[in-house]
Amino acid sequence: MGTFENVYPRYEDPVFVEMTYMNHAHNDYLEVALETGLPGLVLIVIFFSWWIRRTLSIWRDADADGAFAQAATIASAAILTHSLVDYPLRMTAVSAVFALCCGLMASPAPKRTSSRRDFEAKAVNLSAD
Repeated sequence: MGTFENVYPRYEDPVFVEMTYMNHAHNDYLEVALETGLPGLVLIVIFFSWWIRRTLSIWRDADADGAFAQAATIASAAILTHSLVDYPLRMTAVSAVFALCCGLMASPAPKRTSSRRDFEAKAVNLSAD
């Protein structure tokens, strides 16, 4: 990872070389493929299969508790789509938001099975005497 800037000039057409240079491919998937080869592509496919399965599951089981997970699917989809034409996941702030979205997608809200009576039985009353 991180070799694009050193490797890309080897394959540039000298006729079109200018004073400016590319420090990243403007496509995250292409850059991962160029830098990691087949193992990187396999990881991308594994991630996308997880992401699609979780997205479908989150939207199929939609309820009030899943609003954050649904929002995370939309936000992460926007970032993944943006990665086709730029490299947003190489920016620390965007990567942090993307990781948060994946975390929200990975852990669906637990179903509430306890009753109000169970909650009240576990409650502890404190007093300031």
